[in-house]
Amino acid sequence: MRSNDIFALGLAGVLALGVLGFTMNANAQEENRASARVVTIKSEPAGALVMLSGEHRFAGRTPFILPYPLTGKYKISTNKRGYESFNTNYSFNSSNKGLLMLKLDQRTSGKAALRSFVAPGWGQIYSERKRSGLIWSGVTFGALVAAGVNELLYRDAQDDHRAALSAFNSGGDTAQQQAALLSALRRVNNAEDDRNLSLYILGGVWVLNLIDSAVFFPNYAGNEELFRRASFGLSQRGDATKLNLKISLDKR
Repeated sequence: MRSNDIFALGLAGVLALGVLGFTMNANAQEENRASARVVTIKSEPAGALVMLSGEHRFAGRTPFILPYPLTGKYKISTNKRGYESFNTNYSFNSSNKGLLMLKLDQRTSGKAALRSFVAPGWGQIYSERKRSGLIWSGVTFGALVAAGVNELLYRDAQDDHRAALSAFNSGGDTAQQQAALLSALRRVNNAEDDRNLSLYILGGVWVLNLIDSAVFFPNYAGNEELFRRASFGLSQRGDATKLNLKISLDKR
């Protein structure tokens, strides 16, 4: 083999190695850039259910690593028992950091009591006692309707009493007018008693609802460890759906 052929083969080999090295380096850089755009979603505290909806859909418990880089605007919904849920919008792009931190506000008995003070039953629903909240709302509504009806009856009795008093004063002191006046007075007194009783009942229901929302506020700490030991992930890209489920139980 001539020296020119050997030189040509060597040069071709060097060029091939250079092209291969450049291609591998470019691929590695692209993979690094792609992995840098993959976001890990964490929450404080951990174990929250997070759902993303946009071009693709994802669901999982924090810490949740997105399966691939995202671009575009997504709606993020977060929910965890014992903590207030919230929704927010987040734009994913190449400049995103690799970590998205979500801070959850804890539900408290004070917040529940404040809500029940404003609207009976609201505090129970806020603390995830929906049935109890609906019962308190219904009882309070019934007591409120009864108080309103008795207030109207009391006002009607007052009008009748004023009419009987006017007739008595203008028509003279007759036995019939005197009996009508006394009857109207008894109606006013009875209607006033009924109105006051209904107001006392309404106030009592309101106070008991307030006490219930604070005293019987759920203890979420007992279920906290269970949620920490169970995690899952759900992602959808096009027509493909992927589900990951992991449960670990401690032996006692």
